[in-house]
Amino acid sequence: MTEETTTQPSPEKTSNSKLSAPQAIIVGAVIIGIALIIAFGNGTGTNKKVTFSDDTFALGQEAVQETPSLTFSPENADEHIRGNKDAKVFLVEYSDIDCPFCRRFHPVMEQLMESYGKDVAWVYRQFPLTSLHPDAYVKAKATECVAQVAGNDAFWTYLDTLFVTEVSPEQLSATAVAQGVDKTAFDACMASDEIEAKIEEDIASGKKAGVQGTPFTAVLNIKTKDQGTLPGAVSFEQATGVIDGALASA
Repeated sequence: MTEETTTQPSPEKTSNSKLSAPQAIIVGAVIIGIALIIAFGNGTGTNKKVTFSDDTFALGQEAVQETPSLTFSPENADEHIRGNKDAKVFLVEYSDIDCPFCRRFHPVMEQLMESYGKDVAWVYRQFPLTSLHPDAYVKAKATECVAQVAGNDAFWTYLDTLFVTEVSPEQLSATAVAQGVDKTAFDACMASDEIEAKIEEDIASGKKAGVQGTPFTAVLNIKTKDQGTLPGAVSFEQATGVIDGALASA
């Protein structure tokens, strides 16, 4: 959009041709109308584009993003799956716990799970952007330690908590213990670097798939192997459009 300006004649040049008040109002309205037409064309606007940042894909009306190529199996015990492992469509999300756009998108994913029931499952993969969020990696590690110590359900409960509550690195252990996770086992896991291999694996798979920011979600049709994309913190309505298309051929 460009800003249109109009130059008013100087008083010296218009001393003999002043407009009456009603005429001035009419002329002003016409000028404003012309400016709006120039700026907005047919009323749809001109700023339909995708912009990229380190933190998210900012989705415009004409967003275009190459479909990622992912390796995924519902049978892989290392995957964090919420919902039906026999679902027709899987939403594989790459996310960063401290990413504000991911926090905005998390309840949308929860709403999608509730809406689609057994037809759709949610897969969470770690993609901490440490250059922007210094604590993101240790929080990702904490969720992996909860999964290792207490299982998949505990992982999702803990993850949900970190997305809705400001938890500092010093509070990660106490938060896990408050949810029934064994403190000794959790602390031992956090002190070791063994679990970090899982995080690095997620990051590597995301980079291979072309993920450049978070959140990024692949929509996988298990039957046809087709893949769609939710690039960014899309709305519930935008997400359902892609998911419904995937389910139509599932």
